[in-house]
Amino acid sequence: MSLVHSALDEDVLSTLDDALRAQVRREGVDSQLETQAVRRLAERLVRERDQLSLTALSFP
Repeated sequence: MSLVHSALDEDVLSTLDDALRAQVRREGVDSQLETQAVRRLAERLVRERDQLSLTALSFP
């Protein structure tokens, strides 16, 4: 099985990446030392994105 990424996939990944970086900065998380905190933030952002996609709303 091969994975094919579309431009939309790249946009979503870029948006999530930007949101994660902003959240890490806002919360003052040291991404090198607090990897579990970064993982929790990332999981929360993905969950929120999934919820939005299920309700057909766009990502903020």
